[in-house]
Parts: sequence; structure tokens; C-alpha cells
Amino acid sequence: MSAARSTAHEPAGDDQVSGRLPAVKALTLRQPWAWAVIYGGKDVENRRRRTAYRGPLLIHAGKNADPDPEASARLLWTMADPEAFRQP
Repeated sequence: MSAARSTAHEPAGDDQVSGRLPAVKALTLRQPWAWAVIYGGKDVENRRRRTAYRGPLLIHAGKNADPDPEASARLLWTMADPEAFRQP
């Protein structure tokens, strides 16, 4: 492993000394769910694996979209304010 690469198990203060960026956690979501987390108020993401991590998190929009776009559209519509979009 190159000395220039950061590892997740380095001491927290080492990043400032070495000039490297700190390790950051990320979560990959399919579209439109990545958008919903950032802009639409989706604040719950259920996963099989538990985590105790609480803190800053990057949201990564995966390459593939949700395989059932109609279902995701209906759910996103319930999250939206229909009055704001002037829809019935």
C-alpha cells in the first residue's frame, strides 16, 4: 500500500499533520432515493446491516436507477406537497 493513501483506522489527528483529507463515510442509493434524501426530506434508510455510526455522511447516487420507477414515483409524490406542484 502506498504511503500516500489514507486508511480508515488512522488516528483522528494524523490527517492534519499529513495534509490528507479525513476518511468519510458514504451511502450509495439508487435514484430517485438519493435525490429524496438530499432534497425531498427522506430521513430514513432501512438496511439489513446495523451500524452505530452517527455523523457526517456522503450520499452517492448509484449508476442504476430503482427497478420499479412507478412505485418510487408514487412514494415520492406522497412526500411532496401537491399544492406546490399544482397537481390534483
